[in-house]
Amino acid sequence: MNHRDAWAEERFAPKREAWLVGRINEQALVKTTEKTEKKESKMETTEQNLSHEKEVLVVVSKLKNYIRTKSGMNTAAEVADVLSEKLRVLCDQAIEHTKQEGRKTVMARDFV
Repeated sequence: MNHRDAWAEERFAPKREAWLVGRINEQALVKTTEKTEKKESKMETTEQNLSHEKEVLVVVSKLKNYIRTKSGMNTAAEVADVLSEKLRVLCDQAIEHTKQEGRKTVMARDFV
């Protein structure tokens, strides 16, 4: 069996001009793709920031267990949201204090 008999396809390399046109088109496509990816990345970052603002920052089961163990009382569902908002305010204050100190690590002492 000869390599030309069954499956081989005879092809030739493109001429230099055709190759250059192909390269230019590829580069334009890459630039367009990069711009699209940057836009998508910015959108994802914005969406992540919005989701962090609404995200519950406490372990609800542990919170409910603590309140039940300490007092025998039940805990309403909205308590986690209110407590998370208070935690965000405390964290934002600690972040500002850390920036004023010129550090990049939030420490226990930043929660004044």
